[in-house]
Order: sequence, then structure tokens, then C-alpha cells
Amino acid sequence: MSPHKKLHLRAMAKFYEKFYNAFLKLNFLFLITSGKGVDQFITSDNPVILFGFEKLNGKFYNFKTIYFPFSPSIALLLNDKCLGIKNINKQKTELFNSTTIKQSDQYLISNSRKLLLNIKLITKSYDQEKIKKMISEIL
Repeated sequence: MSPHKKLHLRAMAKFYEKFYNAFLKLNFLFLITSGKGVDQFITSDNPVILFGFEKLNGKFYNFKTIYFPFSPSIALLLNDKCLGIKNINKQKTELFNSTTIKQSDQYLISNSRKLLLNIKLITKSYDQEKIKKMISEIL
């Protein structure tokens, strides 16, 4: 193995070790919606959303909150504050969905045709400050 490749592998191992240690400090909070009609989570080809991150040493991000939709009615919010299960309303679900839409590369996924047809309307609700406030209220 070339010295360059060994150096690269060592750097990657350090990165993943830091990420793993940061990940272990997070709590699991399950977000629940009714999962009916337009009150459901959508997902995309880029489903994991990172909130409240900070750069460390110019290379690593220390994530405060990670959002991942599991199903139309369940999403996971990994965070550094609380754990458990929390029901959220349609407006909060829409804010999470607007973030998913903004972060998607090409594909959005939902079992609700009506929800997918309203993508432009949902995207208009995207507001980074509202999303930060909502997450702090949830936590």
C-alpha cells in the first residue's frame, strides 16, 4: 500500500472515530404524526438532515440534531437534549418536510399523491429560523 493511501486511511479512521463518539452522545426522540393525508413525513434521495452543526478543526462537524424520517408517521430526531416519543402537529411536520424538499437531490418519496402534488406550497413554508425555533420547542 502506498504511503499516500495509508495517510488517507488514517485520516478517515480519525474522522469516523470522532463522528462515532459524537453520535454516541445523542439521545433518540421519536416524532409521531397521524400519517394520514398530508399530515405525514416525506423522504428523499438524501433523507438525513443535520441541524445545529459546527466545524471542528476545519474538518469535522459536531452535530447537535439529526433528523431522519422512517415512515409516513414516524421520524427520528437524534439530539443532545431529550429522548422519548413526541406527537407533533401538521404545521411542524410541514416544516420538517420543507427541509427534506430543500435538501433532496432528485427524488421525493411519499405514499400520498396529494402531498407530492403540494410540493411547491410546502417549499414556500421553508424558513430556517422557524425550523430552528421549532426544534428548540420540541426539545
